Amino acid sequence: MKNICKENNKMIPRSRFREEKDYIRRKNKDVIVYPYANQRHIWPAFYNESPDPLPKYKVSGFPISVQFNPVNAKNVKLKSFRLYDEKGKEIKKTKILQHKNDHNHLFTKLEFALMPLARLEFGTTYTAVFEAVVDGSSVKKRWSFTTENPKEKVYRITQKKTTLNVKAGSTALLYIVPSSRNDILRSYKSRGGLKISFLDQNTLKVVFPKRSSSGRVSLGLGKRKVYFTIE
Repeated sequence: MKNICKENNKMIPRSRFREEKDYIRRKNKDVIVYPYANQRHIWPAFYNESPDPLPKYKVSGFPISVQFNPVNAKNVKLKSFRLYDEKGKEIKKTKILQHKNDHNHLFTKLEFALMPLARLEFGTTYTAVFEAVVDGSSVKKRWSFTTENPKEKVYRITQKKTTLNVKAGSTALLYIVPSSRNDILRSYKSRGGLKISFLDQNTLKVVFPKRSSSGRVSLGLGKRKVYFTIE
């Protein structure tokens, strides 16, 4: 096989490559889940990538994946793959990707992903439950992970016009809640000395002026507008 070693002119037997590959696989776990159990600071959103697993969505929730080790599993039949919020309510709007429906043809028969069709929430613990029949035996995996919980105050912007009272010199996050699968923020217009940076295409980090202002401080977000009273 070529282009395996750092020195491209060297070649190794295909059988040797497969032996080493299986050796590494045998050292790995039988099942890999991601986010892994009890993982924290997971960003709640997923945007376009290439190749794109959800080409009709410009914004969705962070994907949850399950992969079986090919050394120990040969045939996996999915029974169910579900996601629940911290109140135990199932996230119904999801799409399950696997070998037979992956339009990019990248999934093997041992790989599965649950794609939430809407963004997840900040600072929330979610629980995934996966059930399958693996080589004739039932397998069930249940684990939890927690999304990023920003230290700054988070304001959820859902209305066309919003007025917020904020402290001078403070920092906050504006989460512009997507109204549809294609609702992303491409630009903004600010007034009144705001310092703004994108955290993602629906979340802005805003640093407010250090002095209170009697004038209007505002932020235009496409069809939405936010007015600030700086105290």
